[in-house]
Amino acid sequence: MIVEDEEDLAASLKYNLEKEGGYFVATAGTGEQGLSLARGRKFDLVMLDMMLPGIDGLEVCRTLRASGQNAAIPIIFLTARIEESDKLIGLEIGADDYLTKPFSPRELVARIMALLRRPREADRRAAPPQPAGLEVDVPRREVRVDGTPIALTRTEFDIMAALAADPGVVVAR
Repeated sequence: MIVEDEEDLAASLKYNLEKEGGYFVATAGTGEQGLSLARGRKFDLVMLDMMLPGIDGLEVCRTLRASGQNAAIPIIFLTARIEESDKLIGLEIGADDYLTKPFSPRELVARIMALLRRPREADRRAAPPQPAGLEVDVPRREVRVDGTPIALTRTEFDIMAALAADPGVVVAR
């Protein structure tokens, strides 16, 4: 999602991200519109201008961080504010990155891709999904299938734990 009051810039960013990055991009021109969009969906990333009419970008960032659904969403501030204090405030209230205008669209796409590659805190805390009936208890080093314990050697358990951690992902030998 892009929350930017300069319509030409928002349209240009949307075009570049959809064309070069293959992303679906929603746009909003005010902080209120951005928060309204965020209430209805879960976004992968938000690009946010600091100086928005009405609710400013800092308040939008605070509100997103306080909401359950989008609390862990990566946020990039796009702003003309170049002072170090502005950057520090933006990063302290929860932004993941800060890019000053003017900027290169290619640099922005690279920063977005870098943020989306990072595992989110919520993803790190969540237990990995496991196939139906399979329970892998790593701390206890136990495996159960439909509640029945399975005896495994140390190596067999390590292999099972690695495979269960990323179901459906091919693992090299």
